[in-house]
Formats: sequence, structure tokens, C-alpha cells
Amino acid sequence: MSGSFALLLTAVAVHVLTGVFWTGSAFVLARFGPRTGGPRLRRVALLAATVSVLLGAWLWLGRGGGWTPPQARAMALGAIAAILAAGVQSALGLRASRQLEGPDGAAAGRRLVVIDWITAVLMAIALLAMVLARYL
Repeated sequence: MSGSFALLLTAVAVHVLTGVFWTGSAFVLARFGPRTGGPRLRRVALLAATVSVLLGAWLWLGRGGGWTPPQARAMALGAIAAILAAGVQSALGLRASRQLEGPDGAAAGRRLVVIDWITAVLMAIALLAMVLARYL
């Protein structure tokens, strides 16, 4: 096995594992509420999101074609959904999570529930689109 192929396999494995962790944590946060796992789970989820999105971009750019048009559209849909989820979770979620302990904590908690469900749905779309793209 060549070094570049081993690098590709490692990148794909890390991209998939961080993406699955990110998706799972989004559903845990959505289902069990804003205080689940505390701010630590949110930080780790955002780290996984960052790694997954950056590796996904690297894999996309390095792919150089090879997908059929339906596969490319499905992968693009997944990428857009994941990038939107990362934006929602980082821009809106972090701000609301910082407000949990303040005087507006109850309202921040309600906002976080909505933010977490939006993130979870977008991540489900991303995961399904990318997994199913192979079969198109």
C-alpha cells in the first residue's frame, strides 16, 4: 500500500468517525436537553465538526472527479447540510449555551433545544446523503 493511499484511507476514516460522533452528539443534545453533557460535550462536538468539515473539504478537493452526476449532487447536498449544521451549532449554539447560567437562562435553554434539533436534522441529512451517494 502506497503512502498516499494510506493517507487517503486515514483521512476517510477520521472524516467518517468524527462525522458520526458529531451526528450522534447532536441527537443526544437535541433529545436530552441543553444541559446534557454540559459545555464539554458541545466543545468536543464542535471540535469533531471542525475536523470532519476540514477533512471533507480536503477529500472533496482531492477527489478530482470520479463521481457520477447524481453521486456528486448527493455529496454536495451532504456537504452543504454539514456546513450549515456547523454554522448553526457554532454561531447560535455557543452564544445561547453561554447564556444558560445568566438571568435569561430559561429562554437560552429553549433556544438551544431548537438549535440542537436543527443541527441534528441537518446532520442526519448530511450523513444519509453521503452514505447513500455511493448507490446512486
